[in-house]
Amino acid sequence: MDTKELCSQPGLEEVLAPREREILGELLEGRTEATIARRLSISPHTVHAHIRSVYLKLRVHNRVELVRRVLSFETGNGDGQFGS
Repeated sequence: MDTKELCSQPGLEEVLAPREREILGELLEGRTEATIARRLSISPHTVHAHIRSVYLKLRVHNRVELVRRVLSFETGNGDGQFGS
C-alpha cells in the first residue's frame, strides 16, 4: 500500500482534514517540515501547525509513533479509532 492509500483509509478520512492528510503523506514519505512547506507552497509555521494537529488527533507524540499508528490501523492491528 502506498502513502496515498494509507492516508485515504476510512478512519483517517473521518478524523483528519484533507490538508492534514496531505501533510501526513509527506511525513510518511520522510520529508522534513521545510521540504513540505516548499512542496506545498505554504509557510513552515503552517506545516508545523498542521503536524501538531495531526499528532493531537491521532494521539501520538513523534513521527515514529505516527508511522506505527497509521500502519497498525492499516494492517488491522490497531484499535481502528484514531480520535478516541
